[in-house]
Amino acid sequence: TSCNSGQDTLFVGDQIVAIHGPGAGVRFDYADYNTNLTRTPFNGFDTGDLVKLDIRRAGVEMAISWSMPVRSNRSQLQRLSTIWIFLPFWLAGTAVLLFLRPKDMRWRLLILQNYVTGLWLAIGTVSFSQIFGSTLLLIGLSWLIMPIYLHLHSLIPNPVRVKGRWVIPALYLVAGVMALLNMAGFLPLSTYYLALLIGIGGSLTLLVLRAVRSALPAERSVLNLMLVGIGVSLLPGILLWVLPGFFIENYAPPVLITFLATIAIPMLSFFYTYALYKHRLGNQEVRANRALTSYSFIILYATLFIFVFVLVGQRFQLDANVSTLAILMSTIYMVIAFVARPLFERFMNRLVYGTTYEPEHIIQQFANEIPRALSPTYLSSLLVNQVMPSLLIRQSALYWLIEERAQRLYAEQTTPIPSLMEKEDIAQFQAHLSTFLADDLAETETKLPEGYGWVRLVIPIELDGRAVGLWLFGRRDPDDFYPQRDIALLTTLGSQVGIALESTRLFGIEQQRADELERTNFELHRAIRVKNDMLRNISHELRTPLTAISGYTELLLDGVAGDLSPDQKELLSIVADRGQDLRKMINDLIAYQQNRAQEMEMMVVNIVEIARAALQTTRTMAENPNYAIQNPHTFVFDCSESQLSVRANIAQLNQVFSNLLSNAVKFSPQGGTITITVRAGTHQFEFEDQEVAAPLFASEPLPKEIVELPAIFVLVQDEGIGIPAHELENIWLDFYQVDGSATRRFGGTGLGLALVRDIIHAHGGAIWANSQLGVETIVTFVMPRAEVRQ
Repeated sequence: TSCNSGQDTLFVGDQIVAIHGPGAGVRFDYADYNTNLTRTPFNGFDTGDLVKLDIRRAGVEMAISWSMPVRSNRSQLQRLSTIWIFLPFWLAGTAVLLFLRPKDMRWRLLILQNYVTGLWLAIGTVSFSQIFGSTLLLIGLSWLIMPIYLHLHSLIPNPVRVKGRWVIPALYLVAGVMALLNMAGFLPLSTYYLALLIGIGGSLTLLVLRAVRSALPAERSVLNLMLVGIGVSLLPGILLWVLPGFFIENYAPPVLITFLATIAIPMLSFFYTYALYKHRLGNQEVRANRALTSYSFIILYATLFIFVFVLVGQRFQLDANVSTLAILMSTIYMVIAFVARPLFERFMNRLVYGTTYEPEHIIQQFANEIPRALSPTYLSSLLVNQVMPSLLIRQSALYWLIEERAQRLYAEQTTPIPSLMEKEDIAQFQAHLSTFLADDLAETETKLPEGYGWVRLVIPIELDGRAVGLWLFGRRDPDDFYPQRDIALLTTLGSQVGIALESTRLFGIEQQRADELERTNFELHRAIRVKNDMLRNISHELRTPLTAISGYTELLLDGVAGDLSPDQKELLSIVADRGQDLRKMINDLIAYQQNRAQEMEMMVVNIVEIARAALQTTRTMAENPNYAIQNPHTFVFDCSESQLSVRANIAQLNQVFSNLLSNAVKFSPQGGTITITVRAGTHQFEFEDQEVAAPLFASEPLPKEIVELPAIFVLVQDEGIGIPAHELENIWLDFYQVDGSATRRFGGTGLGLALVRDIIHAHGGAIWANSQLGVETIVTFVMPRAEVRQ
């Protein structure tokens, strides 16, 4: 009816009652067409032949002569469309046959469904011509569809319990018998519609009932996906082909609508295959999902566009002005597509995976939180209570690699697993890193360690290319499936977990070091407290009897008890001398203790006067006839100025001069010159830089700042026994003396120079010594010069 040839004798709406020819007396009417399924209408006629037709037009029967039309390009394309509609089903069936496993009954039925459905659609497009017995093939395929569809939908996603093993074979047997009866003419021709109704309607009913009643999220996900596939594949045909026929008189669908409805039908095969085997697609699952989502969106959006703007315009006969408005609205409609596309993708992700999250959002949410987890407990709590629920993961475990074994950090809702994983078990997991493990592979083909059959995914935890852990994942909602996008997401999160594990390890080491330092510090303070208590007790217990000994010795030397012989006086002088040494030792102990226990009161003092007074005191004691040694000393004070000020504690500064001068006298037994030199100058002092940030660890000192300031130098020089060069750094240590013989020969506690060092450092100064054995020793200290306010 769409050709130009014969348009004056045959119009749209005419009904052909009978075809005459091609031979004389040959007549092929509508009753013959319904009963003789192997005879093809217009068979024997060629292009341009006149065909005598009996037609019915507007209820009136008439005879006309109609010229056979020329075969146009459009008719050729229509014939090729039969191949196009079969091709997607053939490709889907072949892909399942070659690439998908396991080869079970569901696998076989899905292949049959694709092949049989494709053949049925291809043959159905030409069956009206009954060419090559296509009508008989259509009837047979229609009855074959019924048991295949019902059988397949009784097994997906899980088998339905059927009472009696004979039900399914009986279904195939009944379908075969009915097909033979229908093709032989014992049943009305339209009986095969009943087979289609039972097969397609029964399958759809099974899907809907199971989707509504199923309590398992995994089953609902597969069933909902299959129902959406049915809707997408049939909606264009129903909305653009079937429904318009009820509202538009003599409706003939345009080529665009026919094309859209045709390319939508294969979506059924794609959805079924993807829903049943998405777990087996591996890295191709993401591509399949995106292709399915994009294809579905294009089909649905084009369907709505055509329905709203083409069919509605055709129904209401829009004029030119309204058509302009339609163009504007269609443009807006196309712009809306850019907004609707992400929404549809989220809907499909929710349908396929049961989740609506975006991987980027998950990474942004936890990328900053995970590396800050500095304790295993906090890290485990963060992963179990926040990360896993966000990804709908119910089973997981994290192992931390330590040397050649792995220690369990946490395990959530898993079967009992060991706290330590051995090297052999780790090697078994390494063969399946970042690969989804399907249910039937976890225990057989993959050969996971015993007790880990629940594992569906193993993510390596790496840091700088070094393995630091294993992250195991099991059950998750809705169907325990881990698509490639989630594997990539968990791999990224695993990198963050690796940073957290390394931070936890380093923090643990530093925490252990801090605990050790704290214990050491506690022990040190306790030792210092015990030492101070001991020094206090010793000084008290020694000072009391020493006072009495020294007092009575002085009285005896003064002749209170009578005149003494020269021998008696020499012996008492030795006692007095040793008593004085002992008193000096006790005073050093007391000063050493007080120097650490008390805060200094500082003031500006004239160090020249303090040095001159200290030297005079030492000279007086050395010249005392009761204590004078055999070889007397000469004392020299060298200072060109009368006023040089420093900020210091007077008592402690006197202690410094006293200790240095007493050492000079004691360690120059042969006498000689003892000189104090005081002079002004400049010196580079080291101070802790308080403006610099505190160091990372408390054990590290603050950085030093070197400042050159005006200074006062004091040198104490003697001509004594000297100090070995390798001992010059040790003489400042507490209780240190050069050797044991010196202890016996000269006495002392070894605290004098240590006390001097502490006092000078407390005043912000520095001290050092230079010496030549048997020649001289020079002790030099320097202090910052203080300004004197007039």
